[in-house]
Amino acid sequence: MLHYISNTSNPFYLCKNARYNEYGCMQGKIHEKELNEAVRDMILIQINLFTHNGKLLQIFKNNIHKPNISTDNFILELNDEIKKLQSDKRKLYERYKNKEMNRILYLQEREILEKTLENKTNECEALIYKKQIHEDIFEKTQQLSQTFLQFQSTTELSKEMVDIFIEMVKVYDVDRIEIEFKFQNEFENIMKIIQNQKYEKV
Repeated sequence: MLHYISNTSNPFYLCKNARYNEYGCMQGKIHEKELNEAVRDMILIQINLFTHNGKLLQIFKNNIHKPNISTDNFILELNDEIKKLQSDKRKLYERYKNKEMNRILYLQEREILEKTLENKTNECEALIYKKQIHEDIFEKTQQLSQTFLQFQSTTELSKEMVDIFIEMVKVYDVDRIEIEFKFQNEFENIMKIIQNQKYEKV
């Protein structure tokens, strides 16, 4: 863990355990100004990648934001099929109850109906869940866009930026700094959805 040394005109960070730790602890020191500039630049790179990449934004719009009419229609069709299967199951029981068919035939046909009903229900629930995930991710993407634009022209690293964007900063050396961004999972989820939809269209 880095320790902040502030009792100097040029504050810096130092790993006090560096000589005892062979794994990951930074050797030497890094000045606060250098670290802040590096973190700021990496945040701005992420902001620019998101806000300036028109192609990526267009993919978001086409694959997530645009209402998927075919999916909505398919969900409606599945719901209609489910209702019909439920109705057929009730009618089948009425036929058996009225002695229009024997027990063996009733059980056989009921089993077929129940299996088809289960499959259609699972398919419908999966589509609804997938649609909701898409909508949630796009809503998060819109929020990120607004946040990124807010800091697009920033020149100094602020506590607000750190709190919003940064999960963790790992300093291995002056020339090796890694940042874990809080929004990384959202990006990964978005790209997974886009990639999956590409495969579905093939």
